[in-house]
Amino acid sequence: MTDTDVHAPGNDNLKKLNPLLWPLPWLLVAAFVIIFVVLKYSGNVPELINPERAKAVFPQIFMTDVEMREFATDGTLHFQLKTPLIRHFQVEEKASERDYTLFDLPQIEFVGTDEKPGWHISAQLGRNDNNGELFTLSTDVLAQQASKTQGIININTTELRVNTREQFAETDKAVTMRSDKTQLNTVGMRAYIKQDQINLLSKVTGTYAP
Repeated sequence: MTDTDVHAPGNDNLKKLNPLLWPLPWLLVAAFVIIFVVLKYSGNVPELINPERAKAVFPQIFMTDVEMREFATDGTLHFQLKTPLIRHFQVEEKASERDYTLFDLPQIEFVGTDEKPGWHISAQLGRNDNNGELFTLSTDVLAQQASKTQGIININTTELRVNTREQFAETDKAVTMRSDKTQLNTVGMRAYIKQDQINLLSKVTGTYAP
């Protein structure tokens, strides 16, 4: 028997398999790249967030089950706010005018008197900017007042800006106002809550059912 007749066990099998095994790592890398690209363009892979953007994405402070009250100088209740979640965002390293606060399901209550009924305003979302007085309510905004003469008044719109200090609310969006016997539709509204006065701005139509 010559030297060429001597083979280590399994040599033939290895020679047959090796040509097939060497491309596998490259095939795996190529498959991973293809899967990543497909997921990224389908929206399933989140983009990396740089530190500057992270400040605007992740809240600096959050609170749950919050109930806030503000009182007037004479000690009477000015307004109160209820929300299941508050998130405060500080955009820069220090507090600035760009900071803002988001509210989930905010409910703002303006306490009334015997002569001037109060207002209850709710929405799906709320935003408060740095000055702390201006709230922008959006999505399913509902303002309610209990009137002695007209019963419950419901005002529906998609966005409402509320100044709690001045007890003033306004919108340039479409508004529907309903009471027991009347429905008014308008585009744009200004509500002077303290004076119990509402101005309808444009395209006003209405129906009355006696």
